[in-house]
Amino acid sequence: MSWFKGLQRSLYWRLLGVFLLTGVSLIVVLFLYVHIVIKPHEKIFREGRAKHHLNYLIKDIGIPANLERAQSISKEQSLKILILGPDVKWASEPDLLKAGPPELLYQLSPNTSFIKFAGGRYASVQRGEWIFYFGPGPGPFPFELAAAWTLWIVLFVMLLVLAANYFAVRWLIRPIQDIKLGAEKISGGDLNVRISTRRSGEFGELIDSVNTMADSLQQMLEGKRELLLAISHELRTPVTRAKVALALVEDKTLYQNIEDELDCMEQLIAALLESERLNTPHVRINREPININALVEDVVIEFGADWLKLCLPAGSVQAYVDALRIKLLMSNLINNAALHRDGGGVEVELFHNLEEVIIIVQDHGMGISDKDLPLVTEPFFRADKARTRQTGGFGLGLYLCKLITKAHGGQLLISSEVGDGTEVKVILPKEPT
Repeated sequence: MSWFKGLQRSLYWRLLGVFLLTGVSLIVVLFLYVHIVIKPHEKIFREGRAKHHLNYLIKDIGIPANLERAQSISKEQSLKILILGPDVKWASEPDLLKAGPPELLYQLSPNTSFIKFAGGRYASVQRGEWIFYFGPGPGPFPFELAAAWTLWIVLFVMLLVLAANYFAVRWLIRPIQDIKLGAEKISGGDLNVRISTRRSGEFGELIDSVNTMADSLQQMLEGKRELLLAISHELRTPVTRAKVALALVEDKTLYQNIEDELDCMEQLIAALLESERLNTPHVRINREPININALVEDVVIEFGADWLKLCLPAGSVQAYVDALRIKLLMSNLINNAALHRDGGGVEVELFHNLEEVIIIVQDHGMGISDKDLPLVTEPFFRADKARTRQTGGFGLGLYLCKLITKAHGGQLLISSEVGDGTEVKVILPKEPT
């Protein structure tokens, strides 16, 4: 039922519902008007028109009847005419003279009635000794046409008006869809998107506001990125000098502690620089045909841990990837799993199909809470608020993995159960996208 809730939230579908409800209401009102107001008077209207039309025909034919004129009227108006009078028995069609006796349908007036005659419905008019029978041709009597067509014309015009209103409103609210799509792209991190419109008024002002907001966000993030890169570059020089000076320290314990801290700083700086490179729009990576099986196996062998298990498909699995960055991705995933395995093992598995390579790293440790799971790929996020060295690194490992996967046109999927461990799935296309 999620689709139904989506329809309920959609302005487009709500407006369409209003238009349909309006159309149905108008048709119901018109139907009630016809049956309550028009129908009671329809018989009077039709009888008046019938009497007037029949009187006009008889006056035109004349009494005594002008049979030549009657023949002419029969052809002009597609009428079947039978005239009975003193010493006169004439019909526009010979079959009428052979027809049986008429059957009364209803009496219009003392001298005028509708009858069933010669297999059809006829109007019968008596004038003294003369009796005139008028029957329709292929269609109804002319005086019956107006009432039948008027209702259909009114309905058709109403539908045209509703359709015109619908398309007019749809055109007016079209910028809402453009704003929605633009906002989704901006919220997804594409700050180069700008919503274009030629409209003025409130929608134009709203679009200008959204574009201005995107400009401000882009400038703010670019400034933040430039500052981070500048600080990272500036930190490299004093770290290098500190390592050189470290060679003069004679205390081995102090030497080792300082060297560990400098290594951590160097790793942090390298991770920051790499993340900013990968986060640059239209990042270029060095793709080449690589045997993914061998690459993953090399990374696992480097760890040399008995708690680490590897499962690979037979043969060579070729894919166009950046080998150095995929190695970095695997190292980060295994390091992260090792930190949270809680004494259990870690499994690395690789699958593939015609289009994709799928790498799964599974640990059986403490797991990640539902609250923290959406945040683990954000930069510097740590579930351990104390941020101790024993419970994790700098909070950049999974962030880098996400950027590397995205740069290859792939997906990084993380699922976890508290107390049951975490599974990280990397899906990479074999060919460049």
